[in-house]
Amino acid sequence: MALRLRIIGDNAAMAGRHPRWTFGVNGGSIGRNDSNDWVLRDPERFVSGRHAAIEHRGGLWWLRDVSTNGTYVNNDTEPLGPDQAHQLTDGDRLRIGDYEIAVEISASNDFPADESLGISDEELDAAFDVKSVLGDRRARERPQQSRSRSATSATSPGRPVPPPTPPPTPSARARSAEQELWPGIVALCKGAGIDPHALPAAGRTAALQQAGQLLRETLVGFADLARTRADFASEFGISSGARRTDATSPLVQLAAVEQLLERLLSGHGPGDVRAIDEVRGQFARARSHELATAAALREAVSAVFEKLDPDELEAQLGRSGLATASVETQARLWARYRELYRATVQSGEAGLPAVFLVAFARAYEALAAGGGE
Repeated sequence: MALRLRIIGDNAAMAGRHPRWTFGVNGGSIGRNDSNDWVLRDPERFVSGRHAAIEHRGGLWWLRDVSTNGTYVNNDTEPLGPDQAHQLTDGDRLRIGDYEIAVEISASNDFPADESLGISDEELDAAFDVKSVLGDRRARERPQQSRSRSATSATSPGRPVPPPTPPPTPSARARSAEQELWPGIVALCKGAGIDPHALPAAGRTAALQQAGQLLRETLVGFADLARTRADFASEFGISSGARRTDATSPLVQLAAVEQLLERLLSGHGPGDVRAIDEVRGQFARARSHELATAAALREAVSAVFEKLDPDELEAQLGRSGLATASVETQARLWARYRELYRATVQSGEAGLPAVFLVAFARAYEALAAGGGE
């Protein structure tokens, strides 16, 4: 799922190059400083250097106010407050400084390509030089008119002039466009290991866009899985190297999927790793995580049962004495067992018994380390 924030009203031109911004599942930051993902220009400094943080948790979008002057939501007259979060929904309105911002949430991982290029109307106007276009057109028309007059003068008055060559038909233009894209289609199919001629002729051009969308969805999913594994490791007290790899992965660190796409399509993963090796590594880590979780769960449950095993307690206290123990002694031993039970199953910060967490983390780290991550 993707989140787009769009400035509405007359202040859109003040924002600079990007009057709207699309966030991926890695979230990002909003503020006046250039270090933010979405930079909002504000010479009056009503927008803080780092004004708000966008977070994606559990399939929901959140805005966290980290500003000095406050972030206002919808018609609220009071700001969210320092470090307070608001769950964003489609149609929300935000006020950051003098900017009014519309919230749009897409069920997919992107918005239509022509709406999310991040090019402002001002940039398009600047790139469109009317004089140069008209000048080129006049330059093109003059030789044609000259040739037309020459041809007319060279023919007899009653002799018809040949009609001009008709412009290319839409089908001819489509064939020309496909021919231009053909080398790219061939390269794409070579990387995928398929025959380019196996693609339907009518869909070959669309195949490039479809491949881009599939790649984007895959990377968004990778980023979400890496973040989930990192959160899982933190909650269960796991500190193996494999988990640190997830926490520091570019899939988690990069704020926007566009940055990740540019990096991997240039052929590079983290450090000197090839992009293809990074993708294979992500699949390997996901597979190892599933296997280690299932095995560690069995170890942890067994550790809890072993701690509460009455036979173990009898062995510690001496089985021979228990057979002839008085009712009072047996009652005292039962009370002791109840205390042991409470101490064993008492939940910690993660909501699980400490015995379970320790056994789970130990087994998980051992299995993950041997899983080739």
